[in-house]
Amino acid sequence: MNTLSDAGKNFENSLREFLGALEGTWPECQAVREASLGVEALFDACFTDAAAEAKRLEIIGKFVEVAKPHYAMILARDPNVFRKDLGVINDVKMSEKYADPSIDDGTREAIWHYVWELCRHAQAADVIQTLPDGVTRAVLGNGGGEVDVMQIVEAIQGLSPAETERFQSGFNPQNLCFLLPAGVMQAIGADP
Repeated sequence: MNTLSDAGKNFENSLREFLGALEGTWPECQAVREASLGVEALFDACFTDAAAEAKRLEIIGKFVEVAKPHYAMILARDPNVFRKDLGVINDVKMSEKYADPSIDDGTREAIWHYVWELCRHAQAADVIQTLPDGVTRAVLGNGGGEVDVMQIVEAIQGLSPAETERFQSGFNPQNLCFLLPAGVMQAIGADP
């Protein structure tokens, strides 16, 4: 199973890769360079693993806060989402980058891939922090592979009364949209 630490490191790595790819495509863009340097400074200033993990979780929390209202637009690949507040994604003027006539469809596809990956890793961290362990293991699996809906249902049914109350009060199935295949989302009644 993925751990909170894994999700944080994966988010950081995806963010660094995304900004690096943007720098490679738009090397003259000051906004991209500043965002890249800012991210490097945030993470590289952490002298301990605990400090780095805390910084990752802080950044993920901020990203989830601004991105969550727009998950449906991201899943639909609606370029209008780049006009919304998505934190560092907007800091690099993504709406202009996506509309740039000098890029091809492959570059636009890569942008969506990075945005999707950032959302997936942020959502994994959010799930790990909010769902009971058994449900988290069922959703995230043991290192990937097919998601078994029955395993998720069984995990939910196996919750203690206190876990069930916590689960029901704070869980929104749409918060799994980047972690579960569309068919599984439909099966649990959580179309974004």
